[in-house]
Amino acid sequence: MPRYEPRRIEPRWQAFWDERQMFRTPDPGAADAPAGEKLYVLDMFPYPSGEGLHVGHPEGYTATDIVCRYHRMRGRHVLHPMGWDAFGLPAEQHAIRTGTHPRDTTYRNIENFRRQLKMLGFSYDWGREFSTTDPDYFRWTQWIFLELFDTWYDRDFEWTDAAGRKRRGKGRPIAELPIPPTIREEGDEALRRYQDRHRLAYQHEAPVNWCAALGTVLANEEVIDGKSERGGHPVTRIPLRQWMLRITAYAERLLDDLDEVEWPASVKALQRNWIGRSEGAEVDFYIGPDGAIDLEKGFEQWQAVRMGTGFPAEPGEDGRRQGIAAHEELARSHRKMFEFHPKGTSDGLERFDRLGCHLRTDAVAGQDGNAVGLHGEGPIRRGLK
Repeated sequence: MPRYEPRRIEPRWQAFWDERQMFRTPDPGAADAPAGEKLYVLDMFPYPSGEGLHVGHPEGYTATDIVCRYHRMRGRHVLHPMGWDAFGLPAEQHAIRTGTHPRDTTYRNIENFRRQLKMLGFSYDWGREFSTTDPDYFRWTQWIFLELFDTWYDRDFEWTDAAGRKRRGKGRPIAELPIPPTIREEGDEALRRYQDRHRLAYQHEAPVNWCAALGTVLANEEVIDGKSERGGHPVTRIPLRQWMLRITAYAERLLDDLDEVEWPASVKALQRNWIGRSEGAEVDFYIGPDGAIDLEKGFEQWQAVRMGTGFPAEPGEDGRRQGIAAHEELARSHRKMFEFHPKGTSDGLERFDRLGCHLRTDAVAGQDGNAVGLHGEGPIRRGLK
């Protein structure tokens, strides 16, 4: 058997594939489109860094390429594109340091990544290549955002899907949101605020990891021991008004539709755990001044109101509702505690300010606490007296 010489053999056949567009994917219905069933295989697009490919890229791409070649040879109509997830902090920081426009470095890096991927001989349809920085691409992400902004989720809406299944819960135009008469009576501003509270894309003030040196917000995974993973700069936890997506409105739909996909049971279990549906109890604690209300009657009145109105849209001035591990709400509320107990709490609150930016809301390895001189009266404790 002749010796395999990749430097001689690979360039020859890769050039042959390019010249004849061997992996081009015709549009469905085209005269040269395969007659077999369609198959769309999508890889996770790489971020085109200046360092080029690393071993983790071809490891995953090789597996999907095997699948594509197998089904293509069996007559299926396979779409296997490649693109670039090109927006990122490294390009921004490089532009700041060197004065080079991020477009120049980004497209130069893309050319290097494309060259390296072609050397590996993957069966991509390079005619469908795109980058997330292309205006023809992100115009559609902007369109999706506008659609979300103009939509509210109706949990009770009943409809029939394309497969004939009866479903409950669907996004509807914000213009179809029922407006309570009391809100209409308050005027256009009240109407706008009510609609904004129901949009799938909405603004909300929430704590974020802010790095002043990098001039950006960082994900929890990008913060290590209170410093940025990139550069080791200090990171503080600050409230920031930002855009949020109400994906939790679709939690039940996401869970139900897992039964409709042919995924391994272990992957479905990961998805169910990520969605994180849970059922528990709500407990109300009074943290107002001692003796200000009759607790027995006060809790009964509060319970009656809660049963009729649900969770309050805005917390009242007589207290704050705290959930299990609700570090973010506590960070916003601790100044209210200080109003009730101004003496003996300064040290604790200052320490909370310093440590609060390092609390994680997803998984906390260890718990810590500090007495702030505030005590809440709850129905569970009352029942034990």
